[in-house]
Amino acid sequence: RTHHKIKFQRQKHRMMDSKLIIHPRPLDILCGRGRATHCYSGNVFFRSIVACHLPKYASTNTSKMPKTEVVISVIRECLEQGCRFIKKDTAKGCWVELTLQAMKIKVGHALRDACSDMIRIVEPSIPPTDAARSQTWNDIDLQTTFFEPKKLKPGGVKV
Repeated sequence: RTHHKIKFQRQKHRMMDSKLIIHPRPLDILCGRGRATHCYSGNVFFRSIVACHLPKYASTNTSKMPKTEVVISVIRECLEQGCRFIKKDTAKGCWVELTLQAMKIKVGHALRDACSDMIRIVEPSIPPTDAARSQTWNDIDLQTTFFEPKKLKPGGVKV
């Protein structure tokens, strides 16, 4: 527990030293929960980049290095396109850029979430092997299946 507390404090200090952002740009990737963040143009764009890298991420073996390389390539592509990974600092009333480590965490979560969504849909119809899953990635339109903004009924229920 102490290790996590120290790590959080270091992260907080790095964020305090970051450049402050008053208004997010259209391609900024916002950290947070909820429909506004999910539907933000930068986050939709981010999910489309994740979709492009998902087959490679899913087909890599279980070792950490190949998956880390995919995470780094997603971050690199986002930054090259002009995206910034930002988080709301409620104490200061503005946005701050994430550190590289926080970017890796966010991208890793996005890839794992997309993989688990895909496996939940595909798994019943194919054997649970990496090779069988990899073959199936090519047969599904990842963009429209997983990364379009979800339509909600009034009250927040998915349609």
